[in-house]
Amino acid sequence: MMKHEFESLIGEEIGIGDFELVELVYNYHPAIKNIGGKEQVMNLYKGFGLVIFRDMEGRAQNMAVLDAQEQNLRAQLNQIHVDKKALK
Repeated sequence: MMKHEFESLIGEEIGIGDFELVELVYNYHPAIKNIGGKEQVMNLYKGFGLVIFRDMEGRAQNMAVLDAQEQNLRAQLNQIHVDKKALK
């Protein structure tokens, strides 16, 4: 989600640092759904402000790390398949 899109949803402007926090939670927190996530995040912001996003930040950061590790493992697995195919 783009900053201007989120600001349009909430009806106000927010700072770039605050948006980066919202974006982290939107992208990685397991409670945010793939379908309807924008509205979910908008409702959280309107209902609780940034405090809820600060509370959700730790788990979102952990999920982001796990996601990066998963991507790395998938890349390694793909390379193993390529190497194995080359040996045949």
